[in-house]
Amino acid sequence: MNEEIEDKANEELVVRFESREEAAAALKKKQGLEGADMSGLDLSELKLSGLNVEGINFSGANLSNSLIAGINMEGVNLSKAQMSGVKIAAANLENANFQGAQMQGAKISASNLENSDFTGSDLSDSKWMGVNVEGADFTDAKTTGAKSAGVGWSEAKVPPAETLDSISPPSWLPAVLAVFVVLIVVVILAKKRQQADIDFD
Repeated sequence: MNEEIEDKANEELVVRFESREEAAAALKKKQGLEGADMSGLDLSELKLSGLNVEGINFSGANLSNSLIAGINMEGVNLSKAQMSGVKIAAANLENANFQGAQMQGAKISASNLENSDFTGSDLSDSKWMGVNVEGADFTDAKTTGAKSAGVGWSEAKVPPAETLDSISPPSWLPAVLAVFVVLIVVVILAKKRQQADIDFD
């Protein structure tokens, strides 16, 4: 009984955004985002940077041609999202759900995708550079025409069925990797500080 009450309370706390304008305004203010529900919204061509959107629900949303950079998206739900042409850089997407996501032509660099789930996703013609895929699941993922550099596919829980062609890493990749490391450190320190505040209270 107590668990049912707790679940209902958690559902009531979830913020549901009903329109692109409403979601864009909240993203701009960088407030009330963790665990929010933006499922099914048209968020194409938005620039998402410097945000903490941990656990947010983007399932079925349209993020085509959006820019996602310097952002914490740990545990986000991107299942069946439209993400063709999306650019992801220096982002933390650990434990993210990409099941069935349409990511044709996506460009992903210097990002953490540890333990993320790409089951049944379409990654055709995508480019991967300096990405951590340790523990990630690419079961039934389509990777036709996809290319990569500096990615340890053997560390994935289930690597792509097709071997990705290699590409020469661009000259700016080391700098982006350095930014990514700094970003992860900042996220970890922020979490520890938040936990310390909670314990203190």
